[in-house]
Amino acid sequence: MGERNHKLGVIAVNITNNPYEIAGIKNPVVFEHNFSLLQKYVKAGKKSDVAHLMLYPLKVNNKGKTIEIKTKKDFIAKYDKIMTAKVKKALLAQKLDKVFINSKGVMVGNGELWMGQFEEQVGVFAINQ
Repeated sequence: MGERNHKLGVIAVNITNNPYEIAGIKNPVVFEHNFSLLQKYVKAGKKSDVAHLMLYPLKVNNKGKTIEIKTKKDFIAKYDKIMTAKVKKALLAQKLDKVFINSKGVMVGNGELWMGQFEEQVGVFAINQ
């Protein structure tokens, strides 16, 4: 709203398209960038880079049991047990325009990974093996 030629009215409209908003993700460009990096790093086996895209404490669920990975160092040490073939396959097969989004986050695959935003960080907060 503003004034132009002594008349009050709408000067500009800023429309943002954020399909991830319901999941609490503020910037879709950041989410899509991090998602692409995650796929790239997992495919290349770059454990340290993958660790930077996790949100800690990271919940890893397997057969009804949950463990919390508290640090990047802990994630890297347990990478091969956390990032199973099933999890990697689901991530690498996932197309960005086909993710499921709800108020809990962005689901990758059939729930193998869940991504979201906490404070200013965007990344994976849960892995379901």
